[in-house]
Amino acid sequence: MRALWGGLALATVVVTACASPVQDEARLIVKFKDDSRREAVLAEQASRHGVVLGQGRPLSLGAWLYPVSGQGRIALLADLLQAPEVEYAEWDDLATTQ
Repeated sequence: MRALWGGLALATVVVTACASPVQDEARLIVKFKDDSRREAVLAEQASRHGVVLGQGRPLSLGAWLYPVSGQGRIALLADLLQAPEVEYAEWDDLATTQ
């Protein structure tokens, strides 16, 4: 009987984990020409496009990684690419060869 309950508990955990929603979050890599403007520009752009930026963390060579959630993510990236303060911006995706 004890083994049956253990099996049912395990099945419940597996089904619950499989049914969990996928997070709607991307990660943005951005590097600014002048890092002193980074927070102000990102806050302005995030507010404009209705996205939420998570806590950023520094990467190598002055770039930063930010979790981004919200429907305006694509517009955020497009505007950052056009901003004169930004050296580059891109999604943190897996690069593959064809």
